[in-house]
Amino acid sequence: MLPLLLLRTDELPYKPSALDGVALFNVFIGPKELPIDLPAENGEGWLIQTFTSLERLVPLPTPSRSSIRPFPIRWSLSETEGPQWTDAGDLFDQVTFVELDDCIDLFYDRYSQHRFTKVGGWPSFTQDSFGIHSDFFVFQIGSEEKPRWMWGDNGNGYFYFKEGKWFLYWDCY
Repeated sequence: MLPLLLLRTDELPYKPSALDGVALFNVFIGPKELPIDLPAENGEGWLIQTFTSLERLVPLPTPSRSSIRPFPIRWSLSETEGPQWTDAGDLFDQVTFVELDDCIDLFYDRYSQHRFTKVGGWPSFTQDSFGIHSDFFVFQIGSEEKPRWMWGDNGNGYFYFKEGKWFLYWDCY
């Protein structure tokens, strides 16, 4: 498997409760193809390893066969991020709100979606959530040019923690 993301949780401006007790995690992806039976449970074409402490961890070199380039992330907190329109029903009285002529414009003036790699917030689906509930969303890995990683055709990978297990769902254009 190829290393896709290495993340120290003490560098995050926001830490979802699913990462409580996690000091570092690694995400690996299968070297030849993405999982297609979705959502895929941890170990089914991808893998997440979590560590409760940084003690005794030793840096390893990036495998030479990997086409994914190491690229550091500078995390920042978004004050305006919100759900997509299809996931926003719990935020307001949608029946009254949708009666406004400019309801969609008002919604997108208030909330923005971050389409790239992020931790916490709401998933930024490329297609539709297909029943994946955002309550369990922890982080997403976007298609990113600099590290040379892409989910299908410019999609995202969404990582969920539910009932003590990690799951991956991904979509693309």
